[in-house]
Amino acid sequence: MLNKNLEDLSVGTLEEDLINQGGTPQNNNIITIDDDENVDDAQLDEVANNALQIPLSAYNLNKVINKEYIDDVTIDSVINKDVVQRNPDILLVSATVWQQRIIENWGDERRLPNRLPTIPRYSTTFRKAVIPIHMQNHWNVAVLDKETKKCVFYCTLRWELGEPYYSKLKLICCLLCDGEECEIVTAPDDSFLMQYDGYNCGPMICMLAYRILNNEV
Repeated sequence: MLNKNLEDLSVGTLEEDLINQGGTPQNNNIITIDDDENVDDAQLDEVANNALQIPLSAYNLNKVINKEYIDDVTIDSVINKDVVQRNPDILLVSATVWQQRIIENWGDERRLPNRLPTIPRYSTTFRKAVIPIHMQNHWNVAVLDKETKKCVFYCTLRWELGEPYYSKLKLICCLLCDGEECEIVTAPDDSFLMQYDGYNCGPMICMLAYRILNNEV
Protein backbone atom coordinates (compact mmCIF):
# COMPACT_ATOMS: atom_id res chain seq x y z
CA MET A 1 0.00 0.00 0.00
CA LEU A 2 1.37 3.34 -1.07
CA ASN A 3 3.16 5.19 1.70
CA LYS A 4 2.13 2.71 4.41
CA ASN A 5 4.13 3.36 7.55
CA LEU A 6 6.18 5.92 5.64
CA GLU A 7 9.41 6.87 7.37
CA ASP A 8 10.22 10.48 8.13
CA LEU A 9 11.54 11.87 4.85
CA SER A 10 12.07 15.46 5.92
CA VAL A 11 15.61 16.77 5.65
CA GLY A 12 17.65 19.34 7.49
CA THR A 13 17.77 20.53 11.07
CA LEU A 14 17.50 23.95 12.65
CA GLU A 15 21.23 23.84 13.40
CA GLU A 16 22.05 23.04 9.80
CA ASP A 17 19.90 25.91 8.64
CA LEU A 18 22.08 28.39 10.48
CA ILE A 19 24.50 27.75 7.63
CA ASN A 20 21.79 27.03 5.11
CA GLN A 21 22.82 27.46 1.49
CA GLY A 22 19.50 26.59 0.02
CA GLY A 23 16.25 27.79 1.49
CA THR A 24 13.83 28.35 4.30
CA PRO A 25 14.72 26.86 7.72
CA GLN A 26 13.42 23.32 7.78
CA ASN A 27 11.62 22.38 10.96
CA ASN A 28 10.76 18.76 11.53
CA ASN A 29 7.22 19.30 12.73
CA ILE A 30 4.64 16.72 11.72
CA ILE A 31 2.04 18.24 9.43
CA THR A 32 -1.36 16.61 9.99
CA ILE A 33 -4.99 17.54 9.62
CA ASP A 34 -7.32 15.79 12.08
CA ASP A 35 -10.99 15.16 11.40
CA ASP A 36 -11.89 17.39 14.34
CA GLU A 37 -10.04 20.35 12.88
CA ASN A 38 -11.77 23.15 11.04
CA VAL A 39 -12.21 22.40 7.34
CA ASP A 40 -11.05 25.95 6.64
CA ASP A 41 -7.68 25.46 8.34
CA ALA A 42 -4.92 26.03 5.80
CA GLN A 43 -2.85 23.04 4.74
CA LEU A 44 0.65 23.33 3.33
CA ASP A 45 -0.54 23.08 -0.28
CA GLU A 46 -2.92 25.98 0.35
CA VAL A 47 -0.24 28.02 2.09
CA ALA A 48 2.15 27.52 -0.84
CA ASN A 49 -0.46 28.66 -3.36
CA ASN A 50 -1.59 31.61 -1.25
CA ALA A 51 2.00 32.80 -0.88
CA LEU A 52 2.16 33.27 -4.65
CA GLN A 53 -0.40 36.06 -4.38
CA ILE A 54 2.19 38.19 -2.60
CA PRO A 55 4.57 39.85 -5.10
CA LEU A 56 8.28 39.34 -4.59
CA SER A 57 9.89 42.33 -2.93
CA ALA A 58 13.18 44.07 -3.58
CA TYR A 59 14.41 42.29 -0.45
CA ASN A 60 13.86 38.91 -2.12
CA LEU A 61 15.45 39.92 -5.40
CA ASN A 62 18.40 41.74 -3.83
CA LYS A 63 19.50 38.46 -2.29
CA VAL A 64 20.66 37.40 -5.73
CA ILE A 65 22.58 40.63 -6.27
CA ASN A 66 24.12 40.38 -2.80
CA LYS A 67 25.14 36.74 -3.30
CA GLU A 68 22.79 35.52 -0.59
CA TYR A 69 20.64 32.41 -0.62
CA ILE A 70 17.05 32.59 -1.85
CA ASP A 71 14.28 30.74 -0.02
CA ASP A 72 11.69 28.24 -1.15
CA VAL A 73 8.90 30.81 -1.52
CA THR A 74 11.06 32.83 -3.93
CA ILE A 75 11.82 29.68 -5.94
CA ASP A 76 8.10 28.85 -6.11
CA SER A 77 7.26 32.38 -7.25
CA VAL A 78 9.90 32.56 -9.97
CA ILE A 79 9.23 29.11 -11.45
CA ASN A 80 5.49 29.69 -11.28
CA LYS A 81 5.76 33.03 -13.10
CA ASP A 82 8.33 31.99 -15.71
CA VAL A 83 7.27 28.40 -16.36
CA VAL A 84 3.90 27.30 -14.94
CA GLN A 85 1.78 30.35 -15.80
CA ARG A 86 3.05 30.25 -19.38
CA ASN A 87 2.05 26.62 -19.90
CA PRO A 88 -1.04 24.89 -18.46
CA ASP A 89 0.61 21.52 -19.15
CA ILE A 90 3.25 22.20 -16.48
CA LEU A 91 2.86 21.61 -12.76
CA LEU A 92 5.19 22.71 -9.97
CA VAL A 93 5.79 20.74 -6.80
CA SER A 94 6.26 23.46 -4.20
CA ALA A 95 9.77 23.79 -2.85
CA THR A 96 8.17 23.83 0.61
CA VAL A 97 7.68 20.06 0.29
CA TRP A 98 11.12 19.57 1.84
CA GLN A 99 9.74 21.02 5.08
CA GLN A 100 6.92 18.48 5.06
CA ARG A 101 7.53 15.40 7.16
CA ILE A 102 4.73 13.15 5.92
CA ILE A 103 3.25 13.03 2.42
CA GLU A 104 0.37 10.65 1.85
CA ASN A 105 -2.04 12.05 -0.73
CA TRP A 106 -2.54 14.14 -3.81
CA GLY A 107 -5.93 14.63 -5.38
CA ASP A 108 -8.93 16.87 -5.91
CA GLU A 109 -10.41 16.25 -2.46
CA ARG A 110 -9.58 19.28 -0.35
CA ARG A 111 -9.62 17.50 3.02
CA LEU A 112 -7.12 14.80 2.16
CA PRO A 113 -4.53 14.86 4.98
CA ASN A 114 -0.81 15.35 4.39
CA ARG A 115 -1.31 16.47 0.80
CA LEU A 116 1.53 16.93 -1.62
CA PRO A 117 1.84 20.73 -2.10
CA THR A 118 1.68 21.56 -5.81
CA ILE A 119 1.01 24.62 -7.95
CA PRO A 120 -1.73 24.45 -9.07
CA ARG A 121 -3.13 22.48 -6.11
CA TYR A 122 -4.37 19.70 -8.42
CA SER A 123 -4.30 18.99 -12.15
CA THR A 124 -5.52 16.14 -14.34
CA THR A 125 -4.00 17.58 -17.50
CA PHE A 126 -0.35 18.26 -16.66
CA ARG A 127 2.29 16.62 -18.85
CA LYS A 128 5.41 17.54 -16.91
CA ALA A 129 6.17 18.46 -13.32
CA VAL A 130 9.02 20.62 -12.04
CA ILE A 131 10.32 19.40 -8.67
CA PRO A 132 12.84 21.57 -6.78
CA ILE A 133 14.92 19.42 -4.40
CA HIS A 134 16.57 20.80 -1.27
CA MET A 135 19.47 18.43 -0.58
CA GLN A 136 22.17 19.06 2.01
CA ASN A 137 21.80 22.84 1.89
CA HIS A 138 21.84 22.87 -1.90
CA TRP A 139 18.99 23.33 -4.39
CA ASN A 140 18.61 20.84 -7.24
CA VAL A 141 15.74 20.28 -9.65
CA ALA A 142 14.02 17.31 -11.26
CA VAL A 143 11.55 17.17 -14.15
CA LEU A 144 8.94 14.42 -14.35
CA ASP A 145 7.40 13.37 -17.65
CA LYS A 146 4.00 11.93 -16.75
CA GLU A 147 3.56 10.03 -20.01
CA THR A 148 6.88 8.19 -19.93
CA LYS A 149 6.96 7.92 -16.11
CA LYS A 150 10.56 9.12 -16.21
CA CYS A 151 12.00 11.75 -13.87
CA VAL A 152 15.31 13.41 -14.74
CA PHE A 153 17.44 14.76 -11.89
CA TYR A 154 19.69 17.80 -12.40
CA CYS A 155 22.35 18.91 -9.92
CA THR A 156 24.41 21.96 -10.82
CA LEU A 157 27.20 20.69 -8.54
CA ARG A 158 26.99 17.17 -10.03
CA TRP A 159 26.12 15.49 -6.73
CA GLU A 160 24.50 12.07 -6.68
CA LEU A 161 20.89 11.75 -5.56
CA GLY A 162 21.20 9.80 -2.32
CA GLU A 163 18.87 8.93 0.54
CA PRO A 164 16.49 10.07 1.90
CA TYR A 165 16.05 12.42 -1.05
CA TYR A 166 15.81 9.63 -3.62
CA SER A 167 12.98 7.90 -1.74
CA LYS A 168 11.10 11.15 -1.22
CA LEU A 169 11.40 12.02 -4.91
CA LYS A 170 10.15 8.52 -5.83
CA LEU A 171 7.14 9.03 -3.57
CA ILE A 172 6.37 12.44 -5.08
CA CYS A 173 6.52 11.01 -8.61
CA CYS A 174 4.35 8.06 -7.62
CA LEU A 175 1.66 10.34 -6.20
CA LEU A 176 1.70 12.52 -9.32
CA CYS A 177 1.39 9.45 -11.56
CA ASP A 178 -1.62 7.93 -9.79
CA GLY A 179 0.39 5.38 -7.85
CA GLU A 180 2.43 4.10 -10.78
CA GLU A 181 6.15 3.45 -10.40
CA CYS A 182 8.44 6.03 -12.01
CA GLU A 183 12.04 5.77 -13.13
CA ILE A 184 14.53 8.33 -11.83
CA VAL A 185 17.60 9.04 -13.96
CA THR A 186 20.42 11.55 -13.65
CA ALA A 187 20.92 14.01 -16.50
CA PRO A 188 24.25 13.67 -18.35
CA ASP A 189 26.89 16.03 -16.96
CA ASP A 190 27.48 17.65 -20.33
CA SER A 191 23.81 18.39 -20.99
CA PHE A 192 23.35 21.42 -18.72
CA LEU A 193 25.18 24.24 -16.96
CA MET A 194 27.49 23.71 -13.98
CA GLN A 195 27.74 25.80 -10.82
CA TYR A 196 31.15 27.14 -9.77
CA ASP A 197 30.20 29.04 -6.62
CA GLY A 198 28.57 28.16 -3.32
CA TYR A 199 25.48 30.36 -3.34
CA ASN A 200 23.79 30.55 -6.75
CA CYS A 201 22.03 27.17 -6.72
CA GLY A 202 18.58 28.73 -6.26
CA PRO A 203 18.72 31.12 -9.23
CA MET A 204 20.39 28.45 -11.35
CA ILE A 205 17.65 25.85 -10.89
CA CYS A 206 15.04 28.49 -11.74
CA MET A 207 16.88 29.26 -14.98
CA LEU A 208 17.45 25.57 -15.63
CA ALA A 209 13.76 24.73 -15.19
CA TYR A 210 12.87 27.51 -17.65
CA ARG A 211 15.34 26.25 -20.24
CA ILE A 212 14.33 22.60 -19.89
CA LEU A 213 10.63 23.30 -20.24
CA ASN A 214 11.28 25.58 -23.21
CA ASN A 215 13.38 22.88 -24.92
CA GLU A 216 16.57 24.91 -24.61
CA VAL A 217 18.51 22.10 -22.89
